[in-house]
Amino acid sequence: MRPTYADHSGKSLDPKLVYWEPGGTEERILEAVEHALTLDLHDVTRKWAWAERLFRLKRIAHGTQSAERALAVAGAKGPEAGPVIARYLAAAQEGARQYADDPWFTDHVEEARQLTR
Repeated sequence: MRPTYADHSGKSLDPKLVYWEPGGTEERILEAVEHALTLDLHDVTRKWAWAERLFRLKRIAHGTQSAERALAVAGAKGPEAGPVIARYLAAAQEGARQYADDPWFTDHVEEARQLTR
Protein backbone atom coordinates (compact mmCIF):
# COMPACT_ATOMS: atom_id res chain seq x y z
CA MET A 1 0.00 0.00 0.00
CA ARG A 2 1.35 3.41 -0.98
CA PRO A 3 1.61 6.03 1.76
CA THR A 4 -0.81 8.89 1.39
CA TYR A 5 0.08 12.55 1.43
CA ALA A 6 -1.49 12.85 4.88
CA ASP A 7 0.66 10.00 6.19
CA HIS A 8 3.79 11.59 4.80
CA SER A 9 3.05 15.13 5.92
CA GLY A 10 2.00 13.99 9.39
CA LYS A 11 5.22 12.05 9.89
CA SER A 12 7.38 14.88 8.60
CA LEU A 13 6.12 17.42 11.15
CA ASP A 14 7.92 17.76 14.45
CA PRO A 15 5.20 17.42 17.14
CA LYS A 16 7.13 19.85 19.37
CA LEU A 17 6.84 22.65 16.83
CA VAL A 18 3.64 24.51 16.11
CA TYR A 19 3.07 25.41 12.49
CA TRP A 20 0.45 28.10 12.95
CA GLU A 21 -0.73 31.06 10.97
CA PRO A 22 -4.00 33.00 11.13
CA GLY A 23 -6.63 31.14 9.11
CA GLY A 24 -4.19 28.29 8.49
CA THR A 25 -4.47 24.54 8.72
CA GLU A 26 -4.86 24.36 12.50
CA GLU A 27 -7.81 26.75 12.44
CA ARG A 28 -9.45 25.00 9.49
CA ILE A 29 -9.18 21.64 11.25
CA LEU A 30 -10.65 23.22 14.39
CA GLU A 31 -13.60 24.57 12.37
CA ALA A 32 -14.25 21.09 10.95
CA VAL A 33 -14.06 19.46 14.39
CA GLU A 34 -16.36 22.07 15.92
CA HIS A 35 -18.82 21.47 13.09
CA ALA A 36 -18.62 17.72 13.73
CA LEU A 37 -19.48 18.33 17.37
CA THR A 38 -22.79 19.87 16.29
CA LEU A 39 -23.75 16.55 14.67
CA ASP A 40 -25.32 13.48 16.25
CA LEU A 41 -22.18 11.50 17.11
CA HIS A 42 -21.62 8.21 18.89
CA ASP A 43 -20.29 8.80 22.43
CA VAL A 44 -16.79 7.52 21.63
CA THR A 45 -16.59 9.61 18.46
CA ARG A 46 -17.80 12.69 20.35
CA LYS A 47 -15.10 12.18 22.99
CA TRP A 48 -12.40 11.88 20.31
CA ALA A 49 -13.73 15.01 18.61
CA TRP A 50 -13.56 16.87 21.92
CA ALA A 51 -9.99 15.69 22.37
CA GLU A 52 -9.09 16.89 18.88
CA ARG A 53 -10.76 20.22 19.59
CA LEU A 54 -8.67 20.77 22.72
CA PHE A 55 -5.51 19.64 20.95
CA ARG A 56 -6.07 22.16 18.14
CA LEU A 57 -7.05 24.98 20.51
CA LYS A 58 -3.91 24.34 22.52
CA ARG A 59 -1.71 24.50 19.41
CA ILE A 60 -3.42 27.69 18.22
CA ALA A 61 -3.03 29.26 21.69
CA HIS A 62 0.68 28.40 21.81
CA GLY A 63 1.21 29.61 18.25
CA THR A 64 -0.60 32.88 18.85
CA GLN A 65 1.26 33.49 22.09
CA SER A 66 4.61 32.77 20.40
CA ALA A 67 3.79 35.09 17.51
CA GLU A 68 2.68 37.84 19.89
CA ARG A 69 5.89 37.58 21.91
CA ALA A 70 8.20 37.36 18.89
CA LEU A 71 6.61 40.35 17.22
CA ALA A 72 6.74 42.35 20.47
CA VAL A 73 10.51 41.78 20.64
CA ALA A 74 10.76 43.12 17.10
CA GLY A 75 8.65 46.13 18.09
CA ALA A 76 5.72 45.07 15.94
CA LYS A 77 2.11 44.44 16.84
CA GLY A 78 0.78 40.97 16.20
CA PRO A 79 -2.16 38.81 17.12
CA GLU A 80 -3.42 39.05 20.68
CA ALA A 81 -3.01 35.78 22.55
CA GLY A 82 -5.34 36.66 25.43
CA PRO A 83 -8.66 35.93 23.69
CA VAL A 84 -7.29 32.77 22.09
CA ILE A 85 -6.01 31.46 25.41
CA ALA A 86 -9.33 32.33 27.06
CA ARG A 87 -11.13 30.32 24.38
CA TYR A 88 -8.82 27.35 25.01
CA LEU A 89 -9.35 27.62 28.78
CA ALA A 90 -13.15 27.78 28.42
CA ALA A 91 -13.14 24.73 26.12
CA ALA A 92 -10.81 22.85 28.46
CA GLN A 93 -13.10 23.55 31.41
CA GLU A 94 -16.13 22.37 29.42
CA GLY A 95 -14.29 19.24 28.29
CA ALA A 96 -13.23 18.52 31.87
CA ARG A 97 -16.86 18.83 33.00
CA GLN A 98 -18.06 16.46 30.31
CA TYR A 99 -15.27 13.92 30.79
CA ALA A 100 -14.36 14.37 34.45
CA ASP A 101 -13.31 10.74 34.73
CA ASP A 102 -10.56 11.19 32.11
CA PRO A 103 -7.42 12.97 33.37
CA TRP A 104 -6.40 13.88 29.82
CA PHE A 105 -9.27 16.38 29.76
CA THR A 106 -8.76 17.70 33.28
CA ASP A 107 -5.03 18.18 32.63
CA HIS A 108 -5.84 20.59 29.81
CA VAL A 109 -7.46 22.99 32.26
CA GLU A 110 -4.15 23.41 34.10
CA GLU A 111 -2.22 23.65 30.83
CA ALA A 112 -4.53 26.45 29.66
CA ARG A 113 -4.22 28.24 33.00
CA GLN A 114 -0.43 28.14 32.71
CA LEU A 115 -0.63 30.00 29.42
CA THR A 116 -2.43 32.88 31.17
CA ARG A 117 0.50 33.46 33.51
